[in-house]
Amino acid sequence: YISVLENVGSDQIIVPKVGLKDGMIYDLYEQTSGRQIGELEFLEDF
Repeated sequence: YISVLENVGSDQIIVPKVGLKDGMIYDLYEQTSGRQIGELEFLEDF
C-alpha cells in the first residue's frame, strides 16, 4: 500500500520513504505531476 498525499498549500507531493522502494511510486508521481522524483518531499515519520 502506497499513500500519496498532496501537501496542502503547495504543489509538492509527500510520500512515505518506504513507499519509494516500490517503483510504482515513481511512475505515479511522474504521471500526476509531470515532474521528476527528485522534487519529492520526504516525511521522516509517516
